[in-house]
Amino acid sequence: MNPEETGVVRLEDLPDREIFISLMKKIQKAKGYFTSLDISEGTGMAIGSCRNTIIRFKEKEIIICIRLPTSGNFHEYGRYVLK
Repeated sequence: MNPEETGVVRLEDLPDREIFISLMKKIQKAKGYFTSLDISEGTGMAIGSCRNTIIRFKEKEIIICIRLPTSGNFHEYGRYVLK
């Protein structure tokens, strides 16, 4: 089955960058933004690795932050959108 039918993007189907962009587009379309947790759940990667990927994409100006992450007693993940 292809990713359009299953909604699952496999690592062997696309280069790394395209995997993340495809997943980000899908999540953004569904909820208006994506977080590192969304990427982690979609790829099966560790949340820290997904945060690092988001930082790289942000530095390359592929994505923008629409809400900064918070910490402390009430933690929220940062929210991002594709440019």
